[in-house]
Amino acid sequence: ERVDVNVNDNPEPGDVMVIDENNPDTYRLSSAAYEQAVAGVISTKPTIVVGNGKTSQTAVLAMVGRVPVKATAENGPIMRGDLLVSSPLRGYAMKYDSTKDNDLKMVGVVGVALENLSGGTGKIMALIRTGWVYNKNQTLATLQQNMQEVASAQGITLSGSGNLNVNNTAGSLTYNGGNLDLQNYSLLNVASVRAPSGKWEIDAAGRFITKLNTSEGEKAMYAIQSPTSEFIFSGSGNLQNGLAEVVFDTSTREIIDPDQPVKVNLTETSLETKGLVVIAKTATGFTVKEKENGASSAGFDWLVVAKRRNDQLPISNFQSNPNYQLPITSNETPASVPTVILNASEESLSGSSTPPLSVIPTEVPVAVEVAPVTEPTPAVEPTPVETAVAPAPEPPPPADPVVVVMP
Repeated sequence: ERVDVNVNDNPEPGDVMVIDENNPDTYRLSSAAYEQAVAGVISTKPTIVVGNGKTSQTAVLAMVGRVPVKATAENGPIMRGDLLVSSPLRGYAMKYDSTKDNDLKMVGVVGVALENLSGGTGKIMALIRTGWVYNKNQTLATLQQNMQEVASAQGITLSGSGNLNVNNTAGSLTYNGGNLDLQNYSLLNVASVRAPSGKWEIDAAGRFITKLNTSEGEKAMYAIQSPTSEFIFSGSGNLQNGLAEVVFDTSTREIIDPDQPVKVNLTETSLETKGLVVIAKTATGFTVKEKENGASSAGFDWLVVAKRRNDQLPISNFQSNPNYQLPITSNETPASVPTVILNASEESLSGSSTPPLSVIPTEVPVAVEVAPVTEPTPAVEPTPVETAVAPAPEPPPPADPVVVVMP
């Protein structure tokens, strides 16, 4: 195509041309390495020419096809198949070397070399096919600049030197520095998350995995999941006269949903019991009783499954719950009722891909109150009632004798 060229240039066949940014619809000789606005090469023997140009300073520009092009080996020997880009030498092309492309823009491609050039300058046949190339390292540099601009706009200093240390290591984007604060934004499209030590991870299936060292090597422990947001905790206790009350500690009560029932499982740890049953349970604790009115001091283990409270709601006022009975504290316990303090364990049940499950306890104190036992009232013998007997009336004194005087 016949096009207008800069009046200060006298292009020759094989010259590399770029868009003249100072004049509309005009072209000039390339004059810098890695220029972006590459247009084509001045044709040597055009077969078909279209257009006439609008000025007297025109030339025939080849934008596609096999064309001889001026080339220089200053960026390294040119081999067949190398991409050709503009060079610092006016009107000359050179091979593209990604290791020397440190700019922050796309690079215009002249075409592909069809002949070799081992050194110096000369003309080689090239397949003119304009386009752009964007270096991978250049992409990281752009990312670095963009992140610095975003951080600066929010008043954030990424590092003391003002540089974000982002490296490309074996195909991975590596950030070297302090913590990366996303300013309350989300981290999207993440396949997995892994700790530096490899001791825990969230895998691509969304499973939380903890890795523990054993005598047989490393063992993966998978966190238990629940479709109803439940959690599990456990402990141990002892009956006293066949009865025991387990009261959850304050922090545990505050994360239990008081409107949902808890599930309690008991395991007897001695043979003297006649069997155990939970006779009452709320979000604050439960009561265990021995069957058949047993009165042993047997031990037992317990495990509770409870629904988690919604964290967005305020902590429940337990005294307002009609199902809640305020437990007896150590200050309120009568002297005749002993208090037993136990250490319960809040369980994080994690299991491998095959049963059985393993238990990793975290200590949570739980108080167990022993309900008072009413002593039987001794039988009272009936007190004999003495009946007072009224004394018999004394006989009246004898009347004075009557003396009869006979005449």
